[in-house]
Amino acid sequence: MEIFLSANRIKSMNASRSISSAVLTYHTRGALPEEYSDEQVLLAVLDAAPPKIGAAELVSGSVVEYHGGGVYEIEVSYEYTPMTVRGRTAARRAMDERWYMAGSNTTEHTLTALETTAWGDNAPPAGNLVNWNGKTGSLCAISGADIINSTVRENCLLTIPAQDYTPVFRRKIATLTGSVNDRAFHGWTAGEVLFLGCNSGLPGVNDQGDELIDVTFKFAIRRNRDSLLINGRRVSADGWDIVWPLGTEHVYTSRVYPRNDLNLLGVGR
Repeated sequence: MEIFLSANRIKSMNASRSISSAVLTYHTRGALPEEYSDEQVLLAVLDAAPPKIGAAELVSGSVVEYHGGGVYEIEVSYEYTPMTVRGRTAARRAMDERWYMAGSNTTEHTLTALETTAWGDNAPPAGNLVNWNGKTGSLCAISGADIINSTVRENCLLTIPAQDYTPVFRRKIATLTGSVNDRAFHGWTAGEVLFLGCNSGLPGVNDQGDELIDVTFKFAIRRNRDSLLINGRRVSADGWDIVWPLGTEHVYTSRVYPRNDLNLLGVGR
């Protein structure tokens, strides 16, 4: 059996300048009924036809007429079937970014206050320690207090080609999750952005026939602190560093999150 594409074809184009529907006509030679059933001829033509034309995908094949002598006339139809993913419109394009900001708060245990006022005669100087037991040296103890801490959250909805959602991409996400930016990122200074990970949606097809996936990257923001007064000392700390006193004389800053270049995520341009 031989299969030939006829010059007779129908194509429609959408406003995005992509083919949204098409009908191709094929003819066969040597498809004798005693050798091939109609179903076998259709399967052979569908195998020979392209799976996609522009944004339109192959949906069906139909026998229009058998002319005799092993000559079939078969039409193959293509249609664009849009899919929406998480409310995305068909106009989405690969590497589109949409950023969203939200405020949130968390409970944090602190050992220091912004300011402490002493009441009563001959109160020992506490600096700005919270719930200090009034002792020094090895007997000093600070129990602190739980406070509400405001944190800015930013999410980025990134659209990527489905073929780019690979093990390499997922390993990159796993490596950078829980990292703080070591350089400027999306308008924030180094040390202020903590990458919380991401969620992915289902694949979808846009009006150009591109298969895409939405990936939502999640970030938490804390501003760097330039001049904290603790135990009579002025100290600076990055947004996600921990500041803690020792007794009434010393103060430390501890880095608890690894630093990485969050620009490697491919967002925040």
